[in-house]
Formats: sequence, structure tokens, C-alpha cells
Amino acid sequence: MRTLLRKSPAVAAAVLLGLAAACGGEVDEESDGEPTGDAVAETRRAALEVLDGWTDIHPEGTGTVELAADDDGTTVTLSVSGLAPETEYPAHVHDGACDADPPGGRHWLADPDAEGGGEPNHIHTYVVTDGEGAGEMTLDSDLVADDRAVSVVVHASGSNEQLQQAGADRVLCGDLAAG
Repeated sequence: MRTLLRKSPAVAAAVLLGLAAACGGEVDEESDGEPTGDAVAETRRAALEVLDGWTDIHPEGTGTVELAADDDGTTVTLSVSGLAPETEYPAHVHDGACDADPPGGRHWLADPDAEGGGEPNHIHTYVVTDGEGAGEMTLDSDLVADDRAVSVVVHASGSNEQLQQAGADRVLCGDLAAG
């Protein structure tokens, strides 16, 4: 998989690509088991908003995301602010809307029918905040985010006191829209 990060060597070092737990997806019986999602050859954007449980912890939490997909892959550009300073936050493309339960649904999978192991099957990155709680990153992935990619979720990092207080690991969410 081709992965390229711009902005910060610290962010580049923080990027980990892995597999998500298998989640369901529709398969067209006549397509030899290929997922039915269609590639989106356009740029989609979202305003990231702080989710319930995190509003008291990060009342100023916000961000933006741009997802540009074509036949060669997907570029994700993420910017956050109002979060904890000098903290690494995982971020993923998700398959549900932010008003779903849980917000964003499950991780979007390039191949929803893939068995575990092997090549990375979802778009997963990290954004690292600076001393002011702001961070930016750009990721180029060989995976092509299709129309099943609905939102982007920024998760809390690891196990910490704030995570215990919020009761959920999803800090920010934004529904992707053309534009």
C-alpha cells in the first residue's frame, strides 16, 4: 500500500495502518463477490463536530476533513482544533452517519467481505495535536473510498481519564458531502 504523509515527520511516524473488524456490506451476486459500492471520483468535505460525552471535555473541539477519491486512491486531509494538547488521535473513514448509534457506524472497508489478515482494508490514520490542541495531516491511500464512505470519526487515544469520563471513544464526527 502506498502511504504518503505531509505536514510533519512526527505525524508520519505516528501513522499505523491495520485491519478493522469485519463488517457487513452488500454484494452483487452477479459481480463475482465484488462490493457494490461505486467509486466516488470527486471531493467530499465535512465539518467535524464534538460528540456527546465530549462536549464538557472539549467544548471548543472542531475540525474539517476533505476526502478526494479517484480510481488511483484516496487523499484525506484532516484539521482539528480545540482538543487536548500534544495528543495523538486515531481517525477513520466510517460507513454510517454521525447521528447513527454509534456515531459514524462501523469502519468503512474497501472490501467488506475480506477475511482478516493481509492488506489493510480501511483508511486509518492519526492526527497529532500541538501545544494548543490543534493538528493537521494528509494521507494518500491506495484504497478507493466509494459511496459507502459516509463520515469521518476522530477517536480518543488509548485509555485515559478523559475517555473514562466521556464513556465513549468517538470525539469528533463529520458527515461527508459533495463540494
